[in-house]
Amino acid sequence: MANGFMGRILRINLTAGSISEEAIPEDTIRKYLGGVGIATRYLYDEVPAGVDPLGAENKLIFMTGPLTGTASASAARYSVVAKSPLTGIWGHGNSGGNFGPMLKRSGYDGIIFGGVSPKPVYLEIIDGKAVLRDAEHLWGKSVNDTEAILRKGADKKPTIASIGQGGENLVRYAAIMNNLHRAVGRCGLGAVMGSKRLKAVFCSGNARIELHDPEMFKKVSKKQIALLNESMLKVGFEAFGTNLVADMVNARGGYPTRNWQSGVFDQIDEMNGQAMTEKVLVKELSCFSCPIACGRGTAIKEGKWAGKSGEGPEYETTNMFGACCDISDMNAVTMANYLCNEYGIDTISAGSSIAFAMECFKKGILTRDMTGGMDINFGDSDIIVELVEKIAMREGVGDLLAEGTKVMAERLGKDSSVFAMNVKGLELPAYDPRAAKICGLG
Repeated sequence: MANGFMGRILRINLTAGSISEEAIPEDTIRKYLGGVGIATRYLYDEVPAGVDPLGAENKLIFMTGPLTGTASASAARYSVVAKSPLTGIWGHGNSGGNFGPMLKRSGYDGIIFGGVSPKPVYLEIIDGKAVLRDAEHLWGKSVNDTEAILRKGADKKPTIASIGQGGENLVRYAAIMNNLHRAVGRCGLGAVMGSKRLKAVFCSGNARIELHDPEMFKKVSKKQIALLNESMLKVGFEAFGTNLVADMVNARGGYPTRNWQSGVFDQIDEMNGQAMTEKVLVKELSCFSCPIACGRGTAIKEGKWAGKSGEGPEYETTNMFGACCDISDMNAVTMANYLCNEYGIDTISAGSSIAFAMECFKKGILTRDMTGGMDINFGDSDIIVELVEKIAMREGVGDLLAEGTKVMAERLGKDSSVFAMNVKGLELPAYDPRAAKICGLG
């Protein structure tokens, strides 16, 4: 198809272990255009009301859009859609890196997974040929270990999307990770992947993305990138990453602090973009075809976690594990972020769930008897790192926190739902809408 689409999707029946391919109807492409729109159309048509989000009838749909993998600026993203185990309704997440472009270059616009595999498997797609392979040796492994094992045995350099122990253990806000550190973070889609016993999707290929007018597209893309290069926002993101906005949000009173009790963090200078650059930044990183390089290659340089390295944290993570938990220790926040990436957990929901637990503990709603003797106090840097591990493994109080704030409040009672900050079960991102009244018109 000469319109940015490959024109084909894969359909995987995990219960039967069967694979088929089909064309995307031209009418669907024209009406819904982008990856999230097309995936949502399939989900709406194929998943009946009342389906268990972690059951066989739910569908897990990976989908790219017409710009994915092209020379257009920032054309790296892909979408994943399913019924969310956090909210019980439509769930969507997206991610950058280069998994989306590689999925298209392997020959397909998207993949629809249905059913539940009787044993752990991963999907391998190389040059248009798809095969389900045994993943028993990968089950129980972190995202980092999974990628390392799959890459070691690969004839061609692949791009991989996978789940860690968070997805395997059905943490309700588990993420799907690609390129080790990039996350389809929101709505618990990693838990849906885990419920299907699908460990990873492995892509490689060199298929050409056909365009209607390649020369005109190239011209427009060059102009687009030139305009981006003139943007002061680009300069800011390159210098400080997405955490550039921390000072601005804090100044407006919209920086969630102590589980949203305040919108101003007094120790913002310890957690803003400048602090991150000085304390943990190693190099700037960019996604496929993106001139901005807002990604942060980081390393912890001192203290108990010295020598650990990875990517991030991003703005949302820095707030949720930082101010929202009343923590100003950049090393602890960075370590919690690394662990979320390794285990495959959404940092927003994880940080928010921990902050909620801290307020419950302070109010005496969550007690030491319930936490296994742990004190879950605001301002405790070590506890956020410890709790991420317990959440991923569903150990002790981590089993409760793995459910997210809505279910936590239902189980704890005592009017705790009043300060469980979620909408229909999905924890709020790190912007207090009370500081941006225009949100009331949304």
